[in-house]
Amino acid sequence: MIFAAGEPADFGDDVKRRVAEYFESRHLSPKANASMVIKTIVMLGVTFGAYGMILSNQFTPLQMLGLAVVMGVGTAGIGFGISHDALHGAYSSRPWLNRVLGFSFELAGASGYMWKITHNVIHHTYPNVHGLDEDLEVSPLLRLSPQAKLRPIHRFQHLYAAAAYSLSTLNWVS
Repeated sequence: MIFAAGEPADFGDDVKRRVAEYFESRHLSPKANASMVIKTIVMLGVTFGAYGMILSNQFTPLQMLGLAVVMGVGTAGIGFGISHDALHGAYSSRPWLNRVLGFSFELAGASGYMWKITHNVIHHTYPNVHGLDEDLEVSPLLRLSPQAKLRPIHRFQHLYAAAAYSLSTLNWVS
């Protein structure tokens, strides 16, 4: 932490200032660049391409399962790679475009409105604060905070955490 005139610097303001300096010093926009636009097109194409192929009913059950996996990866890419940035207002300098792209979260089966409250407001206000940050309570199978109840199964979470975390979004729809 940086101290100036005997007072601690506000961590959040310091981080924001340093991030702004990073982009300014490199003459970069903090919004999406061409790579992000290409990633958006690819993620939407993969997801809806696989979905269209599934709907065609022209494949064997095993091939359909493979397409469902591809669609799932694409859907995760939309959520993490498009919706997240758009709902933060970071995808574009045009608020209407962020709103439109934010609706891609609904395509992933989640609620952009609820995510803005639980992530943008609660998580970013109380990051990693047990009892307030819901991101720490994605599944009883995962212990993401030292204050969380310790269960015997947690000693093995390093073996199953990726699978459990990938299924945690089912909590959103239940």
